[in-house]
Amino acid sequence: MPATPAQISTYLINARTAFVDYGKNLADAQRLGRQDLEFYQLKFRILKYLLRILVDYFDSSDYENINFFTKAEIRDVMQHLNNICGTNHIIEL
Repeated sequence: MPATPAQISTYLINARTAFVDYGKNLADAQRLGRQDLEFYQLKFRILKYLLRILVDYFDSSDYENINFFTKAEIRDVMQHLNNICGTNHIIEL
């Protein structure tokens, strides 16, 4: 059973919020003068692309059939985003 548009919207809002929170924490660390942030900057760049994949995946109402990614691959993308951000936002596909 595919997710409803409301569930998708809520999930994407949660994923974007996690992305923004990670970016805010990174910016705060930069402002405080931390020098060892290359690893965290790379993770932030990866987060940007993971979020873009999720937004593009759920862009169509028939997302299950007309996408490059399978359901299992999208679950992996969701889990990677959760692992980096320290969150637990998942939507059942």
